[in-house]
Amino acid sequence: MESFINFKSAEWLLKGDGLDSVEVQNMDYVLEFDEFVRSIKQNMDTKFSMFLGAGASVESGVPSAGECIWEWKRDIFISKNPVLAETHNNIKSEPVKRSIQNWLDNQGIYPQLNSEEEYSKYIEAAYKIADDRRKYFQHLIEGKSPSLGYHIIALLAENEIVKSVWTTNFDGLMLKTAHSYGLVPIEVTLESQDRIFRNDTDKELLCIALHGDYKYGPLKNTETELDNQSEVLVRALTHEIEKRNFIVLGYSGRDNSVMDALERAYMEKGAGRIYWCGYGRDIPPKVQRFLEKINQSGRNAFYVPTDGFDKTMLNIAHMFFENEDLQRRIEEIKKNLGVGVECETTAFQPFADDINKCMDTNLFPIKFSNQCYQFKIIYKDGEKPWDYCKNLQQYNIIAVPHNDMVYAWGNINSIRSMCSEQLEGKIESAPILKDVFLNNKTFREMLLRALVTIIGKYSGCEYNKNKIWRKSEKFSQMVDGKKIIAYRGIQFSLFSDGKYNYLAFIPAYFYENKKDVSKEEHLDFSKKFIENICQRQANKNYYGYLEKWRKIIFRENTTICAMYPFDSDSGFEFKIVNKSMLVGMHSKYNANLPDATSEKRIQICARDLLDAELKFYNPRYGSMQKDFHPMRGLVNHMPYDYEMNNKVYAPTIKLGIICPASGQGKFESFLDGLHKPHTTRYNTDYVINYPGFHSVFGVGLDIPARSEWLALDDVELKEHDIYKAAIAFGKQINKRIEELGRNSQLDVIMIYIPKEYEILTSYEDEVTSILYH
Repeated sequence: MESFINFKSAEWLLKGDGLDSVEVQNMDYVLEFDEFVRSIKQNMDTKFSMFLGAGASVESGVPSAGECIWEWKRDIFISKNPVLAETHNNIKSEPVKRSIQNWLDNQGIYPQLNSEEEYSKYIEAAYKIADDRRKYFQHLIEGKSPSLGYHIIALLAENEIVKSVWTTNFDGLMLKTAHSYGLVPIEVTLESQDRIFRNDTDKELLCIALHGDYKYGPLKNTETELDNQSEVLVRALTHEIEKRNFIVLGYSGRDNSVMDALERAYMEKGAGRIYWCGYGRDIPPKVQRFLEKINQSGRNAFYVPTDGFDKTMLNIAHMFFENEDLQRRIEEIKKNLGVGVECETTAFQPFADDINKCMDTNLFPIKFSNQCYQFKIIYKDGEKPWDYCKNLQQYNIIAVPHNDMVYAWGNINSIRSMCSEQLEGKIESAPILKDVFLNNKTFREMLLRALVTIIGKYSGCEYNKNKIWRKSEKFSQMVDGKKIIAYRGIQFSLFSDGKYNYLAFIPAYFYENKKDVSKEEHLDFSKKFIENICQRQANKNYYGYLEKWRKIIFRENTTICAMYPFDSDSGFEFKIVNKSMLVGMHSKYNANLPDATSEKRIQICARDLLDAELKFYNPRYGSMQKDFHPMRGLVNHMPYDYEMNNKVYAPTIKLGIICPASGQGKFESFLDGLHKPHTTRYNTDYVINYPGFHSVFGVGLDIPARSEWLALDDVELKEHDIYKAAIAFGKQINKRIEELGRNSQLDVIMIYIPKEYEILTSYEDEVTSILYH
C-alpha cells in the first residue's frame, strides 16, 4: 500500500527512494529554461561547443542507453530460457521487465537494477565478441534519419555559432547531418584523434566520437574499454572549454571516464561555462556532484531542466535566428521532416459493404419543445431556488433555476397563480437551443423530468424524476438475512449522437422503504437484481426485460405524442418514438435484414470484431495455447509464466495481513474463499465457475493464521479532528508495513480497510490534501 501526502502550500515533494535522482529545489546553479535561452543569446559573440549523449538521438528513432540495456537483458534471458521467448519479447511491459529482472537477480552474477555498471556488464555478457558489439550498434542505427535538433545544430554551425560537437554516441547522426549543409565536417574518432588539434576555420565543424564510431575500428563499451579516456582527447577537451561555452544535451553522466575528463578540464582556469541540459527536473546524483564541484572551483556550471532534444534546439534557434530568412528555413526543415505539420483526417468509414445484420439497442428517439417560460422570482429569506422549483411540480409545473431566472414548462395560468406573490416582472416565452438541453446539467434534468412525467401519466405507472415502476411488480431479495422489498421498473437517461436525441431505457427498481437500506445492502441488492434478470443468457434476458416494459410504456405499440402538462394545450409538445435505434453491420455470413426493418432506424454502423486472443502456458503440451476468454484460459491451461515457478518464482505466494480487529473475521472469510470453488448462476456463457486459487494460477497461496496478522487499533476513530486522525492513521499503517517488511519471505502485503475507517483514508482543505490508496 502506498501513501501519498500532497501539501499544496509546501515546496517539497517526496519521490521514490531518492537513489536515482535528486529533484531540483532551491539550487543556485539551476537555470530555468527561459533564463538559459536569454543567457546564451547574450553570449552570441562567444563560440559554443555541444556535447550529445544517447538521449539526443532518441527522437531520431535510436534507442536510449536504458532501452539498450533492457534489450541485452532480454536477449540473455531468452537465450537461457528459450521456451519463454514468446512471452518475454515485449520489454515495454512492466511485468515482463520484472520477470526478467527477477531471473537475473537470482543468478547472482549480474549487476543490480539501475547500478552504474549495468551498461558495460550487460553488453559484454550479451555480446562477448567486440565485433559483435560493433555490429549490434550498426544494425541499431540502420535506416535512422537525424531529427530536427541535429539540423538546427548544423544551421548554428553554418552561422559560426557552434564549432564542435562531442558525443558518446556511435550513430554518426551529427556527421551525416553536417554533410547535407554548407559545412566541412571534420570527423575525429579513436582512430583519428590527432585531427582534433586545428585552428578554427570558417564552415568547419569538428565531430568528435569519444567512444568510437561503428564504421571505423573498435568501440568503447565494456568496463575495461570505458575505464580510461584518451589523453589526447582530454587535452583537446580542456583546450576547447577554456574559451568556449559548453552545452550538454541527452547525457546522464553514465561513463566515469567522460565525467573524469570533464572534471579535469573544468578544474583548469578558463572563461567557458557549462550548461547541462537535463530531461525534466531530476538531476542524476553524479551530475549534481560534478556541477557543485565545478562551481566551488570558481568556474560557472548550470543545470537547465528541458523537455527533450528537438524542442530545446528549436527554442535556441528561435532565440538566435531573428532573421526572417533563417526562420523560414527552419520552417522548411520542419516541413520536410514532418515536424509540426498537421495531418489531414478523413471521416471514419466502418465498411463499404451492404448492411445485412443489425443489433437492437435500448435507445428510443425523442423530440421535445425548444420553447419554455422564463421569469424571475424573489425568494424569501432562507428559501433555496431548487426547493422552490421542485415544489411547483405538484401543480404540473416543471421548473429549474438558472442564472437568477426560473425556466419552466407548464400552463401559464397555473404559473401566474402559484408564483404571483414572488414574481418579479413578466413571464416570457424563451427559445432554448436543443444542444443546451443535452449539454447543460440543469436543463437536462428539466427535460428528463418532463419526459418521465409524460411516460408515467401515459402508461399509468408510478414515477419520480428519472424512474417509473408498478406496484404490481413487487418483489423481494434477501441481503445478509434481511428481506428487502422493491418494485420492478425502468430508469431513464438522455443520450445524443450529435444528430438525434434519445431516451435510454435501463432495468431498475424502486425500494418500498429506501431509508431502511444501507449503502452496502443497496450494492448487494443491485447486483442480485441484475443477476436475476440476466441469469444464464444475459443478452437475451436483458432484452426480454426491456421488451416487456416497452410494451407497458407504449400502449398498443404506438409512439407517445403529448403536451406538457399531460392532456393540455400548452403548446409544449414532446414525442417518444416506440421503435428503438438499431446498429447496422455487415456480416460475412449469409444474413438478411427482416423485411419490416426500416433503414431510418439504423443510425450507427459497426464492425464485427473478434476478441483478442490471449496466451497461456499448457504444461501438458509444454507450449503456449490461445483463448480469448481470460478466465477460461487460466482454468484450461495455466498463466503464461507458469514455467518459471520453482525457477524464478517461488511455488507459493506468501501473504502478510494488516487489518483492524473489528474486520478480521470478515476478511478471513474472504481470503479463505479464494481457495474454494465457486459456482456461478449469472451469465454463464461468459462468467465461468471458479475452481480455486491453485487450480487457476498454478501456485499456492499461503494465508497466515490470524494470530500472525498485524492489527490496526481504533484510537483514530475517537479523534474529533479528522485531519489529525487521518495523519495518525497513515502513520499507523506505515508502521505496520515496516514491521511486516522486515520479513523478507513475504511476497504481498494485504491491507483491509473496513467501512468505518474510510473517513480516515482521505482529507482535503484549502491547504492540504491527503489520499491513501
